Amino acid sequence: MSGGEPPLNVYDTSGPHGIDVEIGLPKLRESWVKPRTGACVTQLHYARRGDVTPEMEFIAIREGLPPDFVREEVARGRAIIPANIKHLNSSR
Repeated sequence: MSGGEPPLNVYDTSGPHGIDVEIGLPKLRESWVKPRTGACVTQLHYARRGDVTPEMEFIAIREGLPPDFVREEVARGRAIIPANIKHLNSSR
């Protein structure tokens, strides 16, 4: 950047490295999702109920926001978390 601006730190979105394509990606979110199966499992449901899910906590850390702010934005419908419970290998 020019103009004396401080460097912008961004995270690497290229995905995991060193994954065996025969085995596939690890189920990183399994421990987050397993306790919630069998009921209403949408992030919107939990946000409107006042619960901060592990996915919301992760997003808050990654984006540098308070977890409750993420929950409020999801509850209001101004933010979505594309975290389908059938995709346990989603980025985490």
